[in-house]
Amino acid sequence: MDIIIIGGSAGGCAAAARLRRLFPSSEHHITIVERGDHVSYANCGLPYYVGKVLPRRESLFVTPREIFERRLGITLLTRTEAVAVRTRAHEVDIRDAHGTRTLRYDRLLLSPGAEPILPPPLRGLTRIATLRSIPDADTLRSRCDRDRITTVAVVGGGFIGLELAENLLRRGMQVTLIEAAPQILAPLDPEMAQYAADALAAAGVALRLGTAITSATEDGARAHLTLSNGEVVSCNLVASAAGVRPASALLDGSGIARDERGFIRVNRRMETSAKDVLAIGDAVTITDVQNPRVALAGPAAREARVAAATIAGG
Repeated sequence: MDIIIIGGSAGGCAAAARLRRLFPSSEHHITIVERGDHVSYANCGLPYYVGKVLPRRESLFVTPREIFERRLGITLLTRTEAVAVRTRAHEVDIRDAHGTRTLRYDRLLLSPGAEPILPPPLRGLTRIATLRSIPDADTLRSRCDRDRITTVAVVGGGFIGLELAENLLRRGMQVTLIEAAPQILAPLDPEMAQYAADALAAAGVALRLGTAITSATEDGARAHLTLSNGEVVSCNLVASAAGVRPASALLDGSGIARDERGFIRVNRRMETSAKDVLAIGDAVTITDVQNPRVALAGPAAREARVAAATIAGG
């Protein structure tokens, strides 16, 4: 059996390791296709690397490449992007530095992750950063060191936004957190979120809740954000954590069902609408009221185990 996994972050790597335990025979070929340089790293550690709580970059890596390739017999194709899926032919087109080629699969597991959303007023700014990958973390950390950043506006009060605020504050910066919703941490009840907001304020974070950015300008070393209440927030750097969208464009024309926002529709066995195609992680839509859509590594790893069991017939 040829199993192809698209995406080498938390979900894809957890699924690959679980599948090898379920299919120990070398007759079952498992391939991970990852468009970046790295697989199996701690996404949740990125803000803490920026904040120098994790001083060493190596601390971010969970499982070395050698373990996947030599001990588990899993093929890793890094710097390789999946660009198209043909479900009837059971084929995936991939592209790397040498060009485009086609792989055939018996089972396909989609774990493409998500991409950061940049609010329209922030597009075109140069003093802006996002945080979704190790290169993003490298850039943000070195930028904070090199440019002597002292004031930061964090846009978005979700998990990444709060972790960024915490770590930039730890580095001695003045942090303003801007959230368009009336509360931070949208998955929580307002009464619970208030405890976190109080802790942030007590630590020195300036909260601007229920306030959207209407326009943004720059002059030299500072960006100026005009808010919906008329206030102007000036800072050396804007860190945008305003949400994500699924990285599911490779499925255009595949016939695999997605919702109106592009999230891949799956059932409780992580199966998509296409035969022999499953999906997990940030790019899928979950309808279970006890498991709301939270784009974190924990849910992705649990979904990976479900998908692996499904592939194995369990």
